[in-house]
Amino acid sequence: MTTGRELKKQLGLDNLKNIKIARFIISSYKIYGVFYDSWRDMMVTTYRIRKSPMVATVFSGTALAHKTKKYTILTPPQDLIDFNGSVKGTLVIPIDLAGDKFINDKPFTKKFEKLQPLVQFNDSLREYVTLADLNTTATISPNTARFRKDRNRLLGTENTQAKLLDCFIDDADNSVRFVFLTTVTPYPDDDKHQYKDADPEHDWILAANPSEVYELQIKILDFHSWLDTFEGSKVTWKDVKDILDVSNIQVSSTSPSFNWQGFAYWLTQIDGCIYPQTIKPKRWDFIHGDGEAFLDKHLWGLLNQIAFFQNQMASKLQSQLMKRGLI
Repeated sequence: MTTGRELKKQLGLDNLKNIKIARFIISSYKIYGVFYDSWRDMMVTTYRIRKSPMVATVFSGTALAHKTKKYTILTPPQDLIDFNGSVKGTLVIPIDLAGDKFINDKPFTKKFEKLQPLVQFNDSLREYVTLADLNTTATISPNTARFRKDRNRLLGTENTQAKLLDCFIDDADNSVRFVFLTTVTPYPDDDKHQYKDADPEHDWILAANPSEVYELQIKILDFHSWLDTFEGSKVTWKDVKDILDVSNIQVSSTSPSFNWQGFAYWLTQIDGCIYPQTIKPKRWDFIHGDGEAFLDKHLWGLLNQIAFFQNQMASKLQSQLMKRGLI
């Protein structure tokens, strides 16, 4: 029996067929919403869940203090009976959508932006992300977006600066890792600026960066599991590219801001960081939002231009797979 089936029983929802579960991405403390319609037991759609904040929602007090106009981000909903994550140490909020038909928003003095899901579940309901999930302005803060625009004005978009260095197939980890190098953002008015980078394999220690480049990584998870689905049939370049599109990924950056401004921590909460960070930011959340931003300007720039790089990534990976006789 899955955790979801047990949860359905414990919530007294045995007689309902259409029940979805989604996680509120608000903090490292896991909060799940269980969505159903006790009146009609009709399909629980993404559209109805986007309306659900009028019925019930969870807000960060910090976000409200900052006068937010956004609802808390939700992971895309999944059937409750397929949920197999742990509920120990979490909060579970039953949300009855039966009331959504009768909601009158005219008395409300504040209108929030439409609720947009950010990440997607895999079968075990760990919160992984795909390339498409991170290729959105929802993953960077307004502050980072301003600095990204400054970098674009100075250097152009990331496809003019980042270079695909190599890819590595890790059989033990069932993953593929792509490594990119990108130039630092110059300081035109400061010739004496000392560039630094952060080493994620050694507690993100800051060190001098005389080469003036950062290393960006994209890790493709469960790669061989996807490859095995071809069952010995020919794997084309397009097949490899499709695997990159649908696979769960993790990312990392040696840019100091990625870790020290809290992005690595919040990305860790949705299992999207190659090198997990468990220390919650205590100052930068007032600048980037408390769990509202996941990428620094370099990683976001790379992922925003990922369509440009995917052909190169697929070609390099296909070449390595052929050399090793895996395809």
